[in-house]
Amino acid sequence: MLSKLNYKILEYIIEEIMEVIKEDSNIFFSLSNINIDFSKINVQKTYSIELSGKWWNISISETGKYQIAIQNSNNGRIFISNNYGINWKPIKNTSCIGLFTGVSISNDGKYQSVLQQSGGILISSNYGETWTIIDLSVTKNINDELNIVNTNKDWWAISMSATGQYQTAVSFYDDPDMGGYIYMSKDSGLSWIDVTPQNRKTPGYYYGVSLSYTGKIQLVVVTTFSNSRDEVFLSSYTLSYDYGLTWTEPVRLGVNVIGCVINKSPDSMIDGKYQYLIEQGGYGIFRSDDFGITWNLIYPNTLLWQYITVSETGKYVYCSAQSNYTALSYDYGITWTIKYFDYSLNGISASADGSIISISTLTNKIIISYDYGKTFTFNNNSPLYKNINRVRISSNGQIQAVSITNGKILLSTDYGNHWDEISDIKEWSQNNMSLTGQYHTVYELNGNCYTSNDYGFHWIQGENLGLTNVVNINMSGDGKYQMIVNGAILEPTTPSIYLSNNYGLNWIPIVISTIRNIYGSAMSISGQHISLIDYLGEDYSGGYVYVSNDYGMTFKFIENTGPNDGYDISMSGCGKYQLATTIKSYFLSNDYGRTWTEYIITEIPGLESYGLYIPIKCYISSTGEFQYISLIKTNKIIVIYSKNYGFEWKIFDTSSINNSAYVSSMSSNGQYITFSNQDNICKLFLNTL
Repeated sequence: MLSKLNYKILEYIIEEIMEVIKEDSNIFFSLSNINIDFSKINVQKTYSIELSGKWWNISISETGKYQIAIQNSNNGRIFISNNYGINWKPIKNTSCIGLFTGVSISNDGKYQSVLQQSGGILISSNYGETWTIIDLSVTKNINDELNIVNTNKDWWAISMSATGQYQTAVSFYDDPDMGGYIYMSKDSGLSWIDVTPQNRKTPGYYYGVSLSYTGKIQLVVVTTFSNSRDEVFLSSYTLSYDYGLTWTEPVRLGVNVIGCVINKSPDSMIDGKYQYLIEQGGYGIFRSDDFGITWNLIYPNTLLWQYITVSETGKYVYCSAQSNYTALSYDYGITWTIKYFDYSLNGISASADGSIISISTLTNKIIISYDYGKTFTFNNNSPLYKNINRVRISSNGQIQAVSITNGKILLSTDYGNHWDEISDIKEWSQNNMSLTGQYHTVYELNGNCYTSNDYGFHWIQGENLGLTNVVNINMSGDGKYQMIVNGAILEPTTPSIYLSNNYGLNWIPIVISTIRNIYGSAMSISGQHISLIDYLGEDYSGGYVYVSNDYGMTFKFIENTGPNDGYDISMSGCGKYQLATTIKSYFLSNDYGRTWTEYIITEIPGLESYGLYIPIKCYISSTGEFQYISLIKTNKIIVIYSKNYGFEWKIFDTSSINNSAYVSSMSSNGQYITFSNQDNICKLFLNTL
């Protein structure tokens, strides 16, 4: 027979077990056997809204103010800039994702065109803000006859006249018997006709195209085959002097030409006079100064040239090489200066006067010069995005959202690799999402609440709560139960929190008269358990932890063993395990926040030599097993982790990010973690452990 005491103990244990099973059965048991090897951690940068990916080509307007860059990789993006390449933003159209090869822009930047490899031609007539995809599966040829062609043309290069009215695109085909195509548009890309010479003797790859200022003179280079694809490539060029309607007989150079450029000048006497070809077979750069009639080798070298650009007069000539070099000429290609970079270069484009040069690379950087190539700067982020609030991520880490104070909210659906502005509403304050990422709630600085039930793509404006110091939003796993936390509280009658039990559509104010300054808050997956950490308290001498086990309807403060002067708090999925930080300590609870045990930060092995680092943000996995604490001293941040419920801690290796970012969010199983730096969106990191 059990004694009454033992019976009560057993009853309590069963109650605890049943509560765990009831609230978090799937996650608790499915994640209990996770074994993450922390010894092989190497935090990797995965740039977000800024320029990430394999950059391919770039084109800039006459003054350099408007720029457009494209990626040539899976899920590649199109980025545009309207301030001389300083800040960039991705095209939000979901159809504008893929492998891109060619790009061109009008002199004023209004008209922009992009080639999608094995796809259509993307055109914009409003500075890249909105886009239309032109499907060329059914087109007309030069004789105005319907021409049904293979839609999977391997587009390669595109060029347009100064106004954007005339545009020409070329493609190569992966079959030497079929060859490529030349397509021309005379209505700013809205319609296209096939102007490929019908009498061509040898089909091949069209590798480059360039148009003069008016578009009347056009140059195309093509790589052909003599008899079979096993023989040496032979390159030639062909010219059009009637806006691309007819073409001259190809002039064979016998070298492997892969790119070309014509000078665009408003002066009709020199428009198209200077023409340049780049070659990869060991010869170098060729020039014509008589409108393409004769050509001379002006710069012999063996560099692997990629692209070439020229000023409107033809005087300034710049080339990019995949072998990390750029060549600069300020005298029509007579003399050259070589610059070396630590990155493989790709596309290159220059302003009309040659002063601004933009170069895309095969890394995550775009290189820009504003002084004719004397000095270069590296733009790999968007300084527009500052003051980042906590990043929120879904259970599996795939869906991520971050709100920008005085700015917008950004959404990623691919583990933080790419980010999109998902709303035109500005001045977001705080945000959170459900475990699946389906339900989102965001609080705006003007007091409005916004909710989304479709993964953040559409938003509904809710109540205006009028709060001016929202410090956190918490949400249950299914999104049904939510809590908005008010920070500094001026009067005892001021609501400390607002609760919702219908996915954030309506809110109930809850007043906790003894709270003065809430720093941190946490909610269990079921929404039943809530913990608040107060920094000041009723008499401003120090606050306590407040806990609730009835969905926030009533709270009890933990006075004796709980952390006072607390900074942050986090709890496991079922709410049983909780972690809190203060100015010098961290506290652990394994009974839903009822009792706490204090541990001094400086007593953690390995931290003795660091001195006093103040704990700030803390996170705990759904099972409570994995825990993270970010410590700060001046501008340096140290992250420590535990994989046994907070009893043993080690230093997390963040040297690859210069110890400059803290843990901003983590998935429920502790496997996916995101780092962020409050000062710049490019400091978002993601790593799978």
